[in-house]
Amino acid sequence: MTNIYTQLKDLRRQAASSLPKGEARKMFNDIDRITSRLHRYERRHGSNSITGSTPEDMSTYEQIRDRYIAKQAIFAAMVAGRHISMLNSHEFKVSDMHTQMHCIKRDIADRNLPYIVHDRWIPCGTAGKRCKEYWLTAKEGEE
Repeated sequence: MTNIYTQLKDLRRQAASSLPKGEARKMFNDIDRITSRLHRYERRHGSNSITGSTPEDMSTYEQIRDRYIAKQAIFAAMVAGRHISMLNSHEFKVSDMHTQMHCIKRDIADRNLPYIVHDRWIPCGTAGKRCKEYWLTAKEGEE
């Protein structure tokens, strides 16, 4: 079983190889904060007090990476002019499209990107079911 420091080192390596430079640096800062807190905790409580991580923990790291990649693919498709809905969830390998849209909206607001996310209800499936369809437009005057 690997210890938590080995897993943090692996997470740093994965971030460096699969995330854009700025996002990787943010991840490195978070990993450094975690490492610092672990060192502090071990000084107070002894180094044997932290158990090693399980394979489930590693799968969580992979899920986080996959969600990030899916969000970027969805955003790129929307920038290219596509309308996206839950019906596209299989294509982008996500289970909750509305969560991805929330993250995209938050990124647009946080980074002050020149887009507006629009949505509307569309029919999907049978028995009157419906889901939201999302698309982007450029902010006025920023085309």
